[in-house]
Amino acid sequence: MAYLGRTPSQATRSRYYFTASGGETSLSGNDSNGNTLIFTDGNFVDVNLNGATLVAGSDYNTTTANTIAGLAALAASDVVEIVVYDTFSVFGGNVLGDFTVSNGTLTAEAVAISSLSTTGNITFGDNDKAIFGAGSDLQIYHDGSTSFISDQGTGNLKILAQNFIVSNPANTETMIAASPDGAVSLYHDAASKLATASSGVDVTGTVTADGLTVDTADQVLINHSGDGGGIRIDSTNATNTSSLRFGDVADNYIGALEYNHSNDSMTMYVNNAERMRIDSSGNVVVGGTSAQASDAATLMADGEVTAAGFYFSNNIGSAMNDTGIRRATTNTMVFDTASTERMRIDSSGNLLVGQASQDTTETGFSARANSLSHFCRDTSSTGSGVLLLNKKSGSGDVLVVQKDGTTFGTIGVVNANNMYLSGSASNHAGVQFGTQNVTPYNNGSESNGAVDLGASNLRWKDLYLSGGAYLGGTGAANKLDDYEEGTWTPAVVGGTQTASVVSAHYTKIGRLVTLNVYIQLSNVTNSTYLIIGGLPFTVDGYTATNIVNAQYNDTDRTPLIRSQSNSTNAEVIYATGNQLGVTQTNLNGNFIFTLTYEQQ
Repeated sequence: MAYLGRTPSQATRSRYYFTASGGETSLSGNDSNGNTLIFTDGNFVDVNLNGATLVAGSDYNTTTANTIAGLAALAASDVVEIVVYDTFSVFGGNVLGDFTVSNGTLTAEAVAISSLSTTGNITFGDNDKAIFGAGSDLQIYHDGSTSFISDQGTGNLKILAQNFIVSNPANTETMIAASPDGAVSLYHDAASKLATASSGVDVTGTVTADGLTVDTADQVLINHSGDGGGIRIDSTNATNTSSLRFGDVADNYIGALEYNHSNDSMTMYVNNAERMRIDSSGNVVVGGTSAQASDAATLMADGEVTAAGFYFSNNIGSAMNDTGIRRATTNTMVFDTASTERMRIDSSGNLLVGQASQDTTETGFSARANSLSHFCRDTSSTGSGVLLLNKKSGSGDVLVVQKDGTTFGTIGVVNANNMYLSGSASNHAGVQFGTQNVTPYNNGSESNGAVDLGASNLRWKDLYLSGGAYLGGTGAANKLDDYEEGTWTPAVVGGTQTASVVSAHYTKIGRLVTLNVYIQLSNVTNSTYLIIGGLPFTVDGYTATNIVNAQYNDTDRTPLIRSQSNSTNAEVIYATGNQLGVTQTNLNGNFIFTLTYEQQ
């Protein structure tokens, strides 16, 4: 038996370092340096913990392949050093010279091996390389996830084989196959899709490409021999043309698109005859060979090309120029039907329908380049509008108004045929137009008692009602249907006095009447009371009266007022010390009071 290297028991194979994160009882896989722990014989493994050698069998075991197990739970930052000793031998060969093993790589140093044979495998660990060449030109290795054949030299990498085949790992599907003097084939799912041939390349299936460039001195010929069709792109120096031709197996073309380099024209052929061309000036000629006036009769069978534009005819005897596209002025395109202009695009890019200029008073429609549109319709018919928006079915928005991409208003239909005008559905109010009412809308739906009409600092001016207003409820008692303001003339009755009325006003809200009175009294004698008559509305009993803000400028008297039931008089009584029935004489001074009562 011959060995490579020193005696087997002293051959250091690999060294690994693991830094614990805490709690580990076994170590395997990649160490802290990215090297994968591997050993073939667990008896040739030394384990050191923080520099102290562990005892095999009691402190750890190697019964699991490539794993140091049975460890006491490691603490965080513990460093475990693992030294793996391994040997390999070569049988039946002669070894001359020396070799070294460093970090798992076998490097020959002036070694000559006349022959090498084994009865088993030679195993290389992950990232251990078989290196060939004086400059490590060829390397074969596996990095743990990918296998590499790496040619680092300056020459070529050649694979010499009678038949070259690339298959899947199970050797059940061919992916690439090559044979001497034969085809090189590429396979998809074990089926050949592209193969070289003596005449070129054979493709099975559909070719999808971002582009196609064919460099040839004569022509590109694509034939389908089954039905005689084909495509040919020519570049023939003799005729100075390039063409795309549709032909048959007899090499005749039925249709073609041809560019003539001598006069810079593009020609289309149908049924072996020229049918249309674009000349070097950009003129389109149909049915003729040039755009000259003498050739105009054959330019088009059903139309006409003029200096102004391009026209179509119905070809039943009517005159030309009735329908077409023309240039009216510089940079303006006009569309005509029945010899009448219907639409144009002006020099500013505005689309005008039924209008010849950007005039908001001219009947028609314009879509401006600045995104502003105008609609103008000349009609006096009742109910005929200028803009019609139709929702085919169902309820919902018909017109949506947005700002910066956010909807802030809509007009639509709800409850089958009621129109609504609504602000943003999230927090704005609106109105719904019913059959005989206008109702509030809020947050995109009908609302009850949540929408105000006006605001404290944004008020409506006047409110005109032919009926009443329901306040605080919807019952008959909540209806306010009468409001009135005015002046009246009080009549002072009782005793002997001199009286003058400074002012007297009334306010009537429903049945509630409020009187504001200012009377000057003098020379009142032999009277314990006064009677103020001439009230503007009849009083409905004592229970309907209320005295507010009664004043008298005699400090000895406190004025008390009560109404007379079912009368237009109010009885005024003066007393001293809040006692009624004391006779007072010579009442003089200003008498001011506010009286509220209910109308009978």
